[in-house]
Amino acid sequence: MSYFYTSSVWQDLNAARYLSDNSSFDKALALKAWRFMLPADIELTSAFEYGCHIGRNLDYLTSLFPGLSTSGFDIYKQALDQASLNPSLSTSNLIHADLYGFIQDHSPSLPQPDLVFTCSFLNALPHSDSLAALHSLYKLSSRYILIVEYHSRKPSAVSYREFGDVVFKADYARILLNLYGSKLEILHHGFLWGHLYDEAGYDDMNFTLFEKNNTQHSSHSQS
Repeated sequence: MSYFYTSSVWQDLNAARYLSDNSSFDKALALKAWRFMLPADIELTSAFEYGCHIGRNLDYLTSLFPGLSTSGFDIYKQALDQASLNPSLSTSNLIHADLYGFIQDHSPSLPQPDLVFTCSFLNALPHSDSLAALHSLYKLSSRYILIVEYHSRKPSAVSYREFGDVVFKADYARILLNLYGSKLEILHHGFLWGHLYDEAGYDDMNFTLFEKNNTQHSSHSQS
């Protein structure tokens, strides 16, 4: 399965109904999920999301971290246009690009945010392209990396509607750890059980929070 095919499929799926579905989740429950994923002692001044869509995750983070500088990119311009109408994201840097366009044309000139994260973004990438995304996540982050994705111990693909195998699963946190080893520390990991979090849009997703060990202001590193 090619990146070109899957990216075009996800653009096609981002129709009005899909935008509406992503606007109707339980925000209070979503904030509970984010409090679960981010330890209470973490302080953030900036965050960047790969595949930010309508910006709902960035919106949640602004509720938890007042004054947070938010940014992200997405392949679907209509979703970004909707995100820009959210008052909490009115000053956000929302970039219209696919993964490789972002890496080549935008990422090198961006300031490094405290937190860089994905939420069901890697699941939309063929396995051959997820390595480029993981490398980019590591390079862009100044301190924290959060991966929130559907998980499989072995790389697999799942059929979605009539489009074939366009949902990809893997142990993305382990892959990132294999890439960067001692340069990363695992701060927190867990599971967003759909039984509890379906109404927030987090249905059986694994998450892992990393801190880069080469940051001068690291407060979680082991002595």
